[in-house]
Formats: sequence, C-alpha cells, structure tokens
Amino acid sequence: MIIPLMWPRSYESSAELLIKYVLDNRLPSGPDGNTSRVTLPDAAGRNIINTELHILTSLDLAQEVATNITPAKILGKDGNVLVAAARIHRNMTVDAPPGSDVIRIVFKHSDPLVVQQVLQQVIATYLDRHAEIHRPGGAYDEFSAKGNRQVEG
Repeated sequence: MIIPLMWPRSYESSAELLIKYVLDNRLPSGPDGNTSRVTLPDAAGRNIINTELHILTSLDLAQEVATNITPAKILGKDGNVLVAAARIHRNMTVDAPPGSDVIRIVFKHSDPLVVQQVLQQVIATYLDRHAEIHRPGGAYDEFSAKGNRQVEG
C-alpha cells in the first residue's frame, strides 16, 4: 500500500470560544436602587460575532502568532515571518454557526505538536487583542496617541 507513504499526514487541533455579547450598562442609581439594565447590541449578536471573526482571521494576528512560535517551527525550515503567517492563515478555519455565540477554530498542520502550539498561541493572542479592542476607549486611545505626536519642522 503506497498511498499512506506518499500522502503526508495532516493533524488538526480545534477549540471553541464562547463569545458573550450581552452588555450590562450601569446607570445612576434610581429611587428603587436598581442601577443596571441589560441590552443586546442586535437581535442575534451577529455584529459582535462578526467582529470577533475578523480579529481571529486577521493576517496581523497570524503574523504575531508566527513571530511568537518562530517561522522555523511552522514551516519546518528557516523562513520568513510573513510566509509562516500566510501558512497559519491558510490552514486555519474559523466559523460560527448562525444564531450561535460560539466560534470554532480549527488549525491543520503536518506536525501534531505544531497544531497545538499554534492554536494555543492563536487563542492567547486573540484574547489579548479582544481585551485591548473592547476595553473602554481602547481602540480610540491607541489611535489618539498615534495622531497626537508632535511634528518638528
């Protein structure tokens, strides 16, 4: 049987992320002492799920993962971070079934240790980016800091 010898094995690792998209808005305390109300951003939370999908599938995230793990581990030889990031991006599937608040991530690679390392790093990098983007004023603070540099001339 020659086929198994010629066909490289492919391993995959998968994870599921629960995305909570219920917002708890704190209001000034009323006469009854009630200080919060719960709101949904849209009927199914689709906008928030789509935002998280974009974060997970961004080439920037793949590039950070490739940098942290090293291109040599991902490519199996010395290589460029961008090539390793492209390989991660190409071999990763990210989806969320309609009406679900769970995102499924699957990464495939020929090395069983690499699939686990990459997926763990993808999740860690995603969680860092998620926290940075969704903290109050997070994205605006970074944009403002870059826009307020003093220009000498």
